Amino acid sequence: MQSPTIGNDLTNPEKSGVEIDVFEHLAEATQEQYNHAIHWNGYGSAYKGWSKKLSMSQLADGEFHKFAVAWTPHGYTFYVDDIPQNLSGLDQVPISIANQYIILSSEVPRSYPTQGYGPINETTATFDVDYVRVYPYIGNKK
Repeated sequence: MQSPTIGNDLTNPEKSGVEIDVFEHLAEATQEQYNHAIHWNGYGSAYKGWSKKLSMSQLADGEFHKFAVAWTPHGYTFYVDDIPQNLSGLDQVPISIANQYIILSSEVPRSYPTQGYGPINETTATFDVDYVRVYPYIGNKK
């Protein structure tokens, strides 16, 4: 998720918003590795970020897996296949109160894999997404 105002006010990243990467599979990652990440204060010299590299042996098993984040006024909780992840350092991350929007992207660098993927109209690289859901935060139900 992305804030259109990320980095606008470096003294108030909560107001400026953050980038929340619910699932990242970076170029240097093995098939089993993925990241959760949060970035704030823009992308220049004031940039700050938090990330966790994790492994899941079933990540490339050909089945769909669920990656989620619960973003509440109290913080962020990441989930993998409905299991909350116990991630250190999240309590140090600013909690965005800015409007955020979803980006669903596949950013493949030209140098990966070593032999490349070839011309875009001939590539066989795929990234399958079964569904994306967004639910509003409605607070604690009583």
